[in-house]
Parts: sequence; C-alpha cells; structure tokens
Amino acid sequence: MDDSKANIRHKKMFDLFLEDPRQKLHNFQVKLRKKKRSELFKRNRKISVMDDITMEDEHLFISDSKILHLNLVEKVEVYVEKIVNSSSEAEVDKLMDYLPILIRDSWDSKYINVLTNKKFINKLDQLLSGASLKTTMNIVKLLINLTYHIEVNSIECFIKEDFLQTILELLELPENPEFLVVEKYHKTLILLSNLCFDFTGVSDVLLQNGIFQIIESLFHIRIFFSNREFRFSAITLFDSIICHREDFDIEDIQFFEELICTSLVSESSSSISDPSWQVSHLTSLNRIYRLFPCFVPRIETVEWILDQISSEVQPKEIIEECLQLLATITSREATNDCLKRTKRDLAEILEHAYCLRRPSSLVMNAKLCIISIVHTLQTRSSLSDVESENLCETEEGRKLYSKIAADLANGEFLVAKQACMLFENCTDEGICKEVLEHACEALQETCKEIGLLESVLNMIIKILETDLSQNLSDNRYAMFFKEIGGFEKIGNLAYHEEITISQKAKKILDEFHWYESITS
Repeated sequence: MDDSKANIRHKKMFDLFLEDPRQKLHNFQVKLRKKKRSELFKRNRKISVMDDITMEDEHLFISDSKILHLNLVEKVEVYVEKIVNSSSEAEVDKLMDYLPILIRDSWDSKYINVLTNKKFINKLDQLLSGASLKTTMNIVKLLINLTYHIEVNSIECFIKEDFLQTILELLELPENPEFLVVEKYHKTLILLSNLCFDFTGVSDVLLQNGIFQIIESLFHIRIFFSNREFRFSAITLFDSIICHREDFDIEDIQFFEELICTSLVSESSSSISDPSWQVSHLTSLNRIYRLFPCFVPRIETVEWILDQISSEVQPKEIIEECLQLLATITSREATNDCLKRTKRDLAEILEHAYCLRRPSSLVMNAKLCIISIVHTLQTRSSLSDVESENLCETEEGRKLYSKIAADLANGEFLVAKQACMLFENCTDEGICKEVLEHACEALQETCKEIGLLESVLNMIIKILETDLSQNLSDNRYAMFFKEIGGFEKIGNLAYHEEITISQKAKKILDEFHWYESITS
C-alpha cells in the first residue's frame, strides 16, 4: 500500500478515535429521535376524515353485486373508471359517497396510483369547477383521505395539472351568503395542510396566492371566527407551512401568532384532543418568537405555559415543548413586559419540572431547557417583578440548583456539560461547595469522558479563581476541595493521556493547591 494513502487512512482512524464517544452516541440518538418524531408528527398532524358510514354499508351505494366481491384495488379501479366515464352527476355522487370511506383505513400503492392518474385528476378538477355542494364535499373528503396516505412524489400531480389552483378556488366566498357552508372551508384547509406537510412546493404555490391573507379575511366574518374547527384547521395549515421555511414577513405571521395564543389559552383549546396538535402549535409559536424577537409574548400566554409546566396531568410532550418555549421567551429583552412571576415562583415551577419521571430522552431535553432558563435568570438583572431577588438566596432556587448539581456526576452527558457552564459563575458558598462535591464524584466516575472532564475542570478553575479573588485571606473552597479528596483526584488527572486534561489538572494544582498548603 502507498505510504501516503496509509497515512491518510491512519489519520482518519485517529480522528475517529479522538472523537468523544458519548458525543458521537448523542448525535446519533438525536438524529434517530428527530426521524422518529418526524414520522410521529407525520402520522398525527395529517388528518383523515371519519364518517358514520362503514365499509359494511357498501350495498347502500353500489347496486352491482359483482363489484361488492372484488378486492380493494379492483374496486377502486372500477369506481374510478365509472366516475371518469360518467356524465351523470347523480351516479358520480353515489360513487363519491363511498370512495372516501373505502380508502380511509387502507394503504395500497396500486390504488393510490389509480387515484392519482391524470384522467381521474382531470375529472375531479372538472367536477369541482361546477359541482354541487354534496359532490364537492365528497371530492374533498376523498382527497383528504388520499393525501393522508400519499407519497411525496404523487403529490406533484396536484400542481402539474393546476389542480391546486382549483382547490384554492373552494376558499372563495359565494355571491349568496345563504350558500356559505363553513365545513367546506374547514375541510379544504385540512386538505391543503395534508399536502403542505410533505411537499414544500405546495406551500410555495399557496404563499404566491396569498393563502395567509385569504385565511385572515375569512376570520373577519363572524361565522368563521366563532367556529372551532375552522380555527383549528387554519392553525394546522399554518403549522404545515411554517415547519418547512423561515422566509416570512412579520405581517404574514402576526395574525397567526395571535390566533395560536388565543387557541392555546382559551377554553376552545379543549377541541384539540390529541396532544400532538397542541405540541405542533407550541412548536410553531416557538419558531415565531425565535424568528421575530420583536413579538412581545402576552402575559396570558406565559401564564398558560407556566401552568402546563406545573401540571401533574399534562403529557410529557407538552411539558417539554412548553419548557422550550419558556427558554425562548426568557432569553428575550421583552421578557420584563410579560413575565409577572417572582424568581422564587419560577424556581419552584422549574424545580418541580426537573424532577419529572419521564423517558430519558425527554428528561434530557427538558433539563437542558431548564438549565438554559436558570442561566438566563442568573445572568439577567431583572426578569420579574422583584428585580433585586437573587435566585440563589431563595429556598426554591437552592433546591433547583441542588437538583442540577446532582447531575454533574449522575446525569446525561450534555446535561452535565451545561450544568458545568451554569455553575462557573456561581458565588453562593453553600451551592458552590455542593457543586464541588458532585464535581469530585464526576472526576472519578466519568474519567473516560474527555468532553465532560474538560467541562468539570473548567468549572472548578472558575469557582476557585472567583473565591481566591474575593477572599484572598481565607481560601475556603480550596480548603474544602482538599477535605473531600479533590486535589488527590486532580493529581491523578495530571498524568492523563489527553494533553488538554493533564494541562488543566496541572493548572489547578499549580494555582490553588500550593495556596491551600500554605494556609493549612
């Protein structure tokens, strides 16, 4: 083998060896969780239509007994052919009454291909352009159930055939208000949402046609504004569009920010029976606040978020999303205008959430959010109506710090690393000593974790440096660190094979161990 090639191969293997195994594992787990979460949201955020009619009622619609005994794919092929060739609206209505139910609970790529072929799409386009309300509703139901199962490459037929433009026309208001049926608009938005979720090309067309402005104009009509289902479907469509992109004008977003907040906080949010929908709305709200820092969250919204975090019955997914949203809100300068809780109250709420018994992946994400919030509370001078209150000085705050400190030795890798960064600037003697105790445990139990070792050593250096600068005549923390065996463990790390670790360990011994020896 060529020496140069051998050296390159050796370097790649060496770099791989140096990569922190815990960080590598975490990155893999995050990627896997995102994939699973995406699949879960795809199932939960896309909607199928449920009706009282069942497959056993087929004889009510189809009089031809030969069709009743065909398999599913064959039935779909026969129905589609009859619809395409029929000139009778009554016959089409009869067939279209049953077809949405037929495919509701089934998936077969063969009949999906039949339903997305050019002739059938053209026929539906033709029917929608001048069909009765009943036929229109049946076609929309069929398409909702179809797009619930459909693959991304099949969705393109709606754009290529300009069929999407026909669907958008269903959102136009009738000349006679007596013919206005909210359900048609509600179902149309659900259909567009199903299409948008999988295919960004659909959202491009919708935005070009001013979909946000169309929806906002409909909300100015009382019958739409007061309808729960329509409000829900509008937010759902917004979720499906915003989850793929970030290129929005604030004017496009402002209305939906208010709509989401209203729906979450008001009693009408009870119409959202599936927690995944509430999670998606919270995710969109979080995205809005990150994209547009100028939005000032409403007091009612923040209070609702805090109530969910404090709840004993809320699903873990909602609590995690609320924590992420709270982390975004507290990091903003506008927080003082909306956060009307004392730091004591916030510490109590966060301490409660930090102890939740959840699956490990959710615990880690929730804890990272809480640590981020605490870090903000610690570094910002004023985040509540009690500006002078120090989080460390409250009983609730000390309990929270204690819980976080325990994770230095026993917690998830990333949680421990973030906790180290949090405690680097801690000045409270009781908390600092507790942190040093857990840090001492971490030096022993995680000695193979290079990334965490470095973070723990950095934290110890910061704590001891702060104490030395503030209490030159009484170096309390160095003395305490000696009592718990800290310098002995640091001495072992001075000979660590990783140069960064050995250098930091020697720095601690050189700068603090000698001083402790003189004063002892």
